[in-house]
Amino acid sequence: MLKHVRERFLSKHILSATITIITLLLASDIFITYFNHQVMKENLLRQNQAENVKLAVSHAIYLIHNADLALRGYAAFGDTTYLPPLRFAIEDKDSIYHTIEQPLLDQHYPLTEFVLLKDSINSYLNECQNMKSLIEEKKYVELKKWSAQAKGYHLWLQYKRLKNHIDQFQDQVKSDARSEFDTAMQINYWIEAALLMLCVPILVLTAIFAHKQLITSQKLQQIEAQNSQLLCEQKTKLEEMVIQRTQQIQLQNHQLKEQHERIFRQKEQLAIQGEELALQFEALKQSKKEKLQAYARIIQEKTITIETIKQELEKVRKTQVWDMLTDTNFNNLLHARIHTEESWQQFKINFDAIYPNFFAKLRQQYPDVTSAEQRLAALIKLNLSSKECADTLGISIISVRKARYRLRKKLQVETSVSLEDFIQTSF
Repeated sequence: MLKHVRERFLSKHILSATITIITLLLASDIFITYFNHQVMKENLLRQNQAENVKLAVSHAIYLIHNADLALRGYAAFGDTTYLPPLRFAIEDKDSIYHTIEQPLLDQHYPLTEFVLLKDSINSYLNECQNMKSLIEEKKYVELKKWSAQAKGYHLWLQYKRLKNHIDQFQDQVKSDARSEFDTAMQINYWIEAALLMLCVPILVLTAIFAHKQLITSQKLQQIEAQNSQLLCEQKTKLEEMVIQRTQQIQLQNHQLKEQHERIFRQKEQLAIQGEELALQFEALKQSKKEKLQAYARIIQEKTITIETIKQELEKVRKTQVWDMLTDTNFNNLLHARIHTEESWQQFKINFDAIYPNFFAKLRQQYPDVTSAEQRLAALIKLNLSSKECADTLGISIISVRKARYRLRKKLQVETSVSLEDFIQTSF
């Protein structure tokens, strides 16, 4: 069984590898054929360009011949009908230069010799214009001297040298293009031969493996038929086991459902109890908060009463004669505060009942805050105004403002946030 599976696995992968190799070879052949086609087109263009360059270079000699013939005819016969070739040579020289120069630039040909010839032709045409003027002025002696220099012949020799060099270069370009084309075609032949040599053995091997795979497939069908019968028997047993297990699971689900319902009812009862406890806690908290506010009002009222008594006694002091003992007691009364340590502790106990973490968080986050500043922060937490804080603490409003400023600085409250909002949200 294991051997058949291994052979099937190998045949499958060999077939895939065969298809992949043939596909790659065909793709390579297509690519190289396309590349060769492009090389052929490019080489044909290069050959045509080389012929066009040769033809364009041959046009340059027409400039020399036309100018020379026009000048000689005009000098011999004095007839202006011989002059148009000179005018045409001057007018056409730039277009002929461009026709020659641009292909040479494309072929990276050195233009030094061509530029020299172009300058020589331009100089010769200018001298032809001057000689035309000498003929018109009948200065034949000077014309004869110029003709004796044979500048046209020397210019023709210069042209001939350039043409030979360009022809040799263009022949080399054509030869290189033909060589590249032959190389590309040879590579294409080798690829096609390699494709043929590889495809034939691969196809033969593929046919052999396909035949083996067919035999293996038939054997596997027999094995699968046996396995199918075995699976049917196992399936029947599994179905019976599944039915039994399903019944057990249904029973367990029923038990779990009943247990879940009991837990759900218990959770509902606990939720109701929790809501009742929350209401009781909120009511207790509100009651303690009201007691704390009432306690603060009592302290405030007592402080106001003491301040009133102080003011009355101060008036009496100014109008009566007091002995030293009375004066000492009076001074003690003037400096008395209703907010003693005992009353502060009682206030703190009531305050902690409502805001249990207020003082702990304040001391933990800002350890530099003093006890007096803690009391002021607690009164601000109760939403007391500055006047109410002053009355409760037994100090002036100015002192409260200074204390608020110091507290705000220690708490590092931003200017855009009020001290009341900061204390209400932070503690």
